[in-house]
Amino acid sequence: MLAALHRHDGLVRLILTCSHTVIELEGSLYNSERELVERVTALWCALDRSHFTVACTLIDLGRADVNHGPYCPFLIDACRKGRLDIVHFLIENGYADVNQTATNDANKASSLILSAQYDHTNIAAYLLDKDAGIEYRTYVEQDTALTVAAREGHLAIIKLLCSAGASITVKNHNRKTPMMLVAAREAFEAIDFLLEYMHDETTFDDLELIASSYLAHNNTITLDDRQRMVRLLRKSLEQRLLFHVPKTVAQSVAVYDFQIECQAIAERDHIQHNNDRLCLEALLICERILLFRKEELLFEPLFKRRVMMLVQNNQFDRCFHLNLNLFHLISNNQQSVMKIVDPSFYGSKSYVKKQLTTTQGRNLLHLSVNLEKTYDISYRLTNIMPVLSSLVVEVNSQICQEVSQYGRCSSNSACGCLHMEGASNIGICGFQWVTCSDLVPCEETNNYCGQSDHICVHHPRCHERPLCFPVSMMDAKLCPPMNGKQTSTNSSKVSYTS
Repeated sequence: MLAALHRHDGLVRLILTCSHTVIELEGSLYNSERELVERVTALWCALDRSHFTVACTLIDLGRADVNHGPYCPFLIDACRKGRLDIVHFLIENGYADVNQTATNDANKASSLILSAQYDHTNIAAYLLDKDAGIEYRTYVEQDTALTVAAREGHLAIIKLLCSAGASITVKNHNRKTPMMLVAAREAFEAIDFLLEYMHDETTFDDLELIASSYLAHNNTITLDDRQRMVRLLRKSLEQRLLFHVPKTVAQSVAVYDFQIECQAIAERDHIQHNNDRLCLEALLICERILLFRKEELLFEPLFKRRVMMLVQNNQFDRCFHLNLNLFHLISNNQQSVMKIVDPSFYGSKSYVKKQLTTTQGRNLLHLSVNLEKTYDISYRLTNIMPVLSSLVVEVNSQICQEVSQYGRCSSNSACGCLHMEGASNIGICGFQWVTCSDLVPCEETNNYCGQSDHICVHHPRCHERPLCFPVSMMDAKLCPPMNGKQTSTNSSKVSYTS
């Protein structure tokens, strides 16, 4: 080691002719930056001091192992420390393979990924010139060089990799794209570059999802969370305007207080200090994007936050309509409701009285129960049990979706689809020709029906306001499915209890 450290190539050769067993002996030495490094070998000493003639002797004559670095192969260590001279030496002489050398840990990061992580643009450019695998993924984190550079916010590396053809739609183990990763760092120059490089709807969606996520991390909305969301949404709206990529937003519905997503900077500025409205904005963004992608990653905590806010305000019917909307949105996308529906608000008797069930007879409470929910239910046992014990009447009804008001939903022509108040294009198949004078309007403030066996629906032939409709007039025996088959109404069972 000392001969290699002090560039005595002749002495190194003499020692090697006597014995090869000393070639991998380890010791502790200070590197060229005066840092103490343990488990170093003679080859490390030569490379650290740029004694490349000695290094050739150690490898060619002494068969020194180029993968026996203190913590990782020498090529990886050089990429981490920014030693282009060592990288060049090892690759040009064929001592290391740019695509076969990786870290010793389970993640197996490549030399290109390490150079991207530590922002060594010159090394990354050299490795790319040597055909380094630009889409190579780490084993555990599933990162590419670009996702690593994006997570660290290294703009020069990001530009280099994109110019070399790196995919900006790739997702790592956490399902984060490069845009999501730079947005999480609020690296606005990198955001601008990626949007200029690819300004399609998906890239904007990724940016807006991260903006929404700041209201999903914690139980309370902090000033920092709110400001970060607002800044990123402003950036997205600015760039959408610049690149002429307008949003396609859904129509307003009662579930979201008849609000729609902000489509102009002025609209965003108007809501920036309103936590409740920002939460709604996040919900609207997540519903538009995540349900289309069949993902639930951010929707769950946002949904729960909205529900708990309504519960705290005793707005249980609005909780029901929010759950109903989510139930059908997810069912239509063939996703699992189990992770989203939370039993924490089932203590409301008015809520439990109006529960949907699937065609297998499982209601929202069933779907919410798994091992993770056991404690929640046990914890609220005293609140829930009185409600559960009151469930004595069950009426099976047929849900109709995407069917017009009074549209055909049953083999009984006297039945029609009655749209539910607060739900988007969702109704219940019921007998149309009840006596209008027997129906009373729903409570104006919360669309609540005082009678336990009634539900709030639209029946404009009787009244312009939503009316409390008897569930007995919605029974599947009275309004059976058309021809006994599941129709376009996507019929399910609906349970009501008294």
